[in-house]
Amino acid sequence: MLLLLLLNVVCCSCTLVSLCLCSVSNQESWTQRSSDIITRSQKARAKAKEYRDLIDQMLCMTATEMTNQWNIVNAAFGDRIREYIKARTDLETHLAKVSILINLA
Repeated sequence: MLLLLLLNVVCCSCTLVSLCLCSVSNQESWTQRSSDIITRSQKARAKAKEYRDLIDQMLCMTATEMTNQWNIVNAAFGDRIREYIKARTDLETHLAKVSILINLA
């Protein structure tokens, strides 16, 4: 007991050490602490798996949405290119007609 008190005084900044040294460890308390640690670990692992699954779902949804947006933008870009080509062709045709009219006059 005197040794424990001396260790508490010497190691007053290490409260964890002093708490561990002051408690008496027997098979039941060791088993209980080990069981508590295992339970906390299992809960932490389960929570981590939930987070990994959630992140995986979010990444899959994001990838799908990005692919959908890419398809939409690509289709709109294709439409604008076709509109541009048609407008250019119409202008070239109109220019050719105007040039013929100017040459006839």
